[in-house]
Amino acid sequence: MKTLITMLALGWLSTPAFAWDSSALWYAPASADNPGGGGILGTGGAHDHGIKCSDCHVNRVDEPGLSFAMAFSPTPPPGSYSPGQRYTITATLTGAKLGQPCNIQYTTTVDNFAASFEDDNGVTAGALESDSGPTSASCATVPNAMAPGTTALAGDCQVIFAKGNQSIDTWTFYWTAPASGPVHIYWGAVDGDCDMMSMGDAVTAGSTTLASPPIARDGPPWRLPITASLVIGLIVVPRRRHRIRAARQGHPPT
Repeated sequence: MKTLITMLALGWLSTPAFAWDSSALWYAPASADNPGGGGILGTGGAHDHGIKCSDCHVNRVDEPGLSFAMAFSPTPPPGSYSPGQRYTITATLTGAKLGQPCNIQYTTTVDNFAASFEDDNGVTAGALESDSGPTSASCATVPNAMAPGTTALAGDCQVIFAKGNQSIDTWTFYWTAPASGPVHIYWGAVDGDCDMMSMGDAVTAGSTTLASPPIARDGPPWRLPITASLVIGLIVVPRRRHRIRAARQGHPPT
């Protein structure tokens, strides 16, 4: 994604502005000669201090039908996840129509997204992995733009984001679910309009929560009632026999 800082610093220079389409700019210092995002990726989550794509993409275009969704494979339990499961996630931006075709000056369009998976404390929940190789346990400071794949991890390795490939709206990454606890997913996506700046784009953002999976029982639910009935039987039956024997011998039962 592009920032307003980038636009103000570079947008009116005589040479073409350097697009935010370079994935190296996500974690580049905001105070650099060619300013970057400073590690703020616009997901809207705690990682980004609540900052969303819409906070930088000003003078936006209202694009009806623009939507973003993530499909999990295998399919998780409704509203939850399977602990320790590694999911393949396909992220898709639909309804993106800006910059098609681009004008003569800028001949390509790049759409982007970023997503974070956080626990209640804003810490990364589970483990992220891009389809270009890096994982949340090991990623480069600057993503390899030449690596195959559609997504990347860089900097603090806590947010998955698009590599900046041209003219695609479908991205793939992987997520291994944690052992327990709710997972809050924050995301933002941008339909770029080819002008190499942060104005005139369309933005969509949102969040969802995957509830902590239910605690598994140690055994079938009928085991406890059967065990309890056996214990009751061991207590009641001998006591009943004692009363019958006492009555036959002419003693009052106890």
